[in-house]
Amino acid sequence: MAPAQNLATQIPGYARDISGAVMEYDSALPEVHSALLVRSRNSEPSVAWETAPVPLDVATERVALSWLFGMDVDTERHRFQLVLDGKEWLMFDTPAASSLESFSVSGPQGSQLVLRPTRLDRHGDMFGFATLELPRALVTPGKSLRLEVRGDGTGSPIWYMTFRGAPSASCRYPASCAAMTVSVRRSCPTGHSVRRTLTVYGCNSVR
Repeated sequence: MAPAQNLATQIPGYARDISGAVMEYDSALPEVHSALLVRSRNSEPSVAWETAPVPLDVATERVALSWLFGMDVDTERHRFQLVLDGKEWLMFDTPAASSLESFSVSGPQGSQLVLRPTRLDRHGDMFGFATLELPRALVTPGKSLRLEVRGDGTGSPIWYMTFRGAPSASCRYPASCAAMTVSVRRSCPTGHSVRRTLTVYGCNSVR
């Protein structure tokens, strides 16, 4: 059965580095610990990377490029620019407060960037999954896309990361991402609570 036309073909949004500073840090997935780092200053002005190729037989009206991201959370907010194949595409702001709520930014021609945080580190900075959804007319089957994030050059250390690994796309249906934190309280002398977070990222099947 052909996929419904309102679904998007899922494509790994990171395949290889093009440019940018590299640092080691924990992502939203336990196996990925290396990231491209851009700050709002000239010493780390931008990062660029290449996506996986668009499938030759893409049959949906939209494609969704997904990668792992991290972002500074600070009351000193700064703006970063996403560049698609050399074109300045959309802007997004760093958050002022820690949260695991998803947020999105609309771009040209019906495109959309969705940031889904699933983990906060000990500083309250957010880490999770970014998805850039594009109309099929903007991509070429068999070819990769070039993505870049640029800082605003204001001299601030506020940062954004793209991790050097991507969620696996094992099928051509949209990926779902969810995080659930469970607190378990047991009767014990210390009275500690145990918190566990389950992150699910995978494909929705269509029968």
